[in-house]
Parts: sequence; C-alpha cells; structure tokens
Amino acid sequence: DREKGRGAELGRIKIGIRHQLDLSPDGTRVAVISDNRIRILELASRRTEGVSPPGWKRFGRFSWAPDGKGLYAVGGAPGRTVIFHMDFQGHVWPLYEVADEFDAHVAPSPDGRRLALGLRTSTRNAWMVEGF
Repeated sequence: DREKGRGAELGRIKIGIRHQLDLSPDGTRVAVISDNRIRILELASRRTEGVSPPGWKRFGRFSWAPDGKGLYAVGGAPGRTVIFHMDFQGHVWPLYEVADEFDAHVAPSPDGRRLALGLRTSTRNAWMVEGF
C-alpha cells in the first residue's frame, strides 16, 4: 500500500520450480498450480484448499472462469493434451483434445462464451548422413 506500507501476510503456499498463480476475478482467492496440484487460497480466511481431478497426470497453464466458479486449464497424460473446464469439486469437462503433447495457454472472454487458445508446437526431424 502506498500510504500504509507493507500489509499483513495473506497466506503461504509452498510452490515447486514450475508453477503458475492467478488472482480470481473478484479478488478474493488465488489459484496456484504447482507440482501438478491445484490449490486455492482464500485471502480473507487464509484457508487453502486443494483440488485435483482424478486421473490427470499433468497440468499446465490456467485461467479463472469469469464467474469465479472454476478454472480453464491445460492438462493431460503422456501423448495427449486436453483443454478443459474444472469446477472446485474436481469435475472436469474436456473442451479440446490434441493427440500429442503441447505447451498451451487458454484464456476465456470476459463474458465466458469464448476461449482463446494458444498452442506452441515444435517440429523435430533427424537425418543420418554418412561419409560427410
């Protein structure tokens, strides 16, 4: 705070090397994905709750749903990438699936009716040249 200085600690969550965090649309919660776990920190109560959909091995980037009742995220298992919506009870609704592993980002429109997707792919090719 510019006038009052540093405020009280709002909460503490242990994070891994690969992590992402985002403030909820209403500013009352922070979602953190770290080490393939999703944690929601409620700022007023300083309570942390974990939620992870069963069967998902990997999580990537995410964005809050505009209504604050869930997350849009990128996840999957070896050999596939899925963009999905998840509520805080762990229910998952796959929206888009690719039969390969990609680095992706998803961002909902403010009205929640559209999603912007960014998929980063890389193409690799190996050649064997003899007698060069």
